[in-house]
Formats: sequence, C-alpha cells, structure tokens
Amino acid sequence: MKLLMTLLMSSMLVIAACGAADEPDDDLGMEDPAPEDQEGDMEAGEDTNESQNRDDEEGTGLEDQDEELHEESEEMEEEAEEGRNYGIDEFELEIEFENGGEWSFEYELNDNGDKEAEVEVDNGQESDRDGQQAIEEIEDMFEAVQFSPNMSKDEVFQRIYDHLEIMEGEVKEIELDVEFEDGETLQIEEDY
Repeated sequence: MKLLMTLLMSSMLVIAACGAADEPDDDLGMEDPAPEDQEGDMEAGEDTNESQNRDDEEGTGLEDQDEELHEESEEMEEEAEEGRNYGIDEFELEIEFENGGEWSFEYELNDNGDKEAEVEVDNGQESDRDGQQAIEEIEDMFEAVQFSPNMSKDEVFQRIYDHLEIMEGEVKEIELDVEFEDGETLQIEEDY
C-alpha cells in the first residue's frame, strides 16, 4: 500500500511539474503557444466546453496509470498471501474442554502449493469454517504462536491458549501435530 501511495504521489508531482511552467523551456526547444493561437481557436467558433469534452474523452492517462498501479498492488498482495505458509506443510490441533466442548483446526499445504483448512468449534453450538476463512484463522494462529520444532510443550500450549483466549484450567485434553516443510515435526499431547 505504501508503494502504491509513493508511486501515485510521484506521478502527481511529475505531472504537476510538467504542466506548471508558464515560461518556455529553452533547454528542450519548446515554446508556449502565442496568445494569438489561442484566440484563433476561439474565433473559429470552438466552444471551450467542446474542447474540455474532447480532453475528457481522450483522458490524461492518469486514470489508467492509477488503475494499473492498483491492480499491481492487489496482485502483489495476493502473491504474498499465497506464499504465507510459515514453513508448515501440515497442522492439526485438537482441544477437548472440561465442559464437553471440542475445537479442531486442520491445515494442509498440498503438492501444488494450494492450501486447505477446516476449523470446527463445538461449544454447545457448532460452528464450522473451511476454505479461505479457515485458512486465514489458522494462519493468524501461525503468526501469533510462531511454531518451531524445538519449542517446549509448556511454551507451545501457553501461546496457543493466549492466542485462542482460553484458560489452561478449561482444557481437558490437547493434541498438536505439526509437520514443517523441512520434514521436522512437532507432536505434543497433554491430558489434564
């Protein structure tokens, strides 16, 4: 977004600078049109509204440049989102609560680089999410917890509890299975 704003502001400054000079530019061999030329257009009966309409139809090109920059920015954001896997190929987290509720998070990065995810939450009312919504929810957890193969059980579970805003005392059983893209794994299970 910052890149888009910088490019847009730079373009505006260049255009403003190009059109701001009232004096001829001797270095480029350009001269301002003589006032008679402008009067000649008016004498020929050209309406200033017609001239403005023609300019509007031809466009300045700024709209096209702005749209191109916007499309490029969106493409870059999509590519960044697609590349976000935090080094994790497979992820599964199962939490059983003392009150009988269960939460399940599953995520997989397949051979084509496509992501699949599913989140199931049962706290008396079932709430299932899959597709992009589940992917974003699980990737938010990846970002918050920063999973790595050498994390201690206590550290992993505390970060998960903090992210999900649950208390350790509410949990009956938790099981975590993470397979990283380098082949390492993190498998932890705890019954309370």
